Amino acid sequence: MIKDVSIVFPGEGLTTGCEVEEIGKDLYILREHPLMSDSAMYGDTIEAVEDSPGQIRFVKVVQESDSQMYDFILTKEIVESEQFKKLKVRLSDNNIFWQNDFGGCFTCFVPQGCSIDIEHEIKQIIT
Repeated sequence: MIKDVSIVFPGEGLTTGCEVEEIGKDLYILREHPLMSDSAMYGDTIEAVEDSPGQIRFVKVVQESDSQMYDFILTKEIVESEQFKKLKVRLSDNNIFWQNDFGGCFTCFVPQGCSIDIEHEIKQIIT
């Protein structure tokens, strides 16, 4: 079952919200990217212990995601453009997870073997 939790990353002094899927005792797959974290990313399987209902404390990454992370800072005009909206649909159609935070922080996770060149696609939109 996928649920929203707060994840405490003690080594980073960070607590951030994230969707996770519990797959076993103290084991979770990250179904969103924990914003600002350097310890884990979307798709990682992590070990974490429950501190309180709705809050878990990160212990370690048990299995890393096989996706490559790309992140971009984009202007409001780009984010609201039809080209960018079409790109997000195309990414979703190709099982590429993406998230847009704080308006212009765009992060996506391209699985191994995917033929979409995200850097090229973004460059096409911004130029």
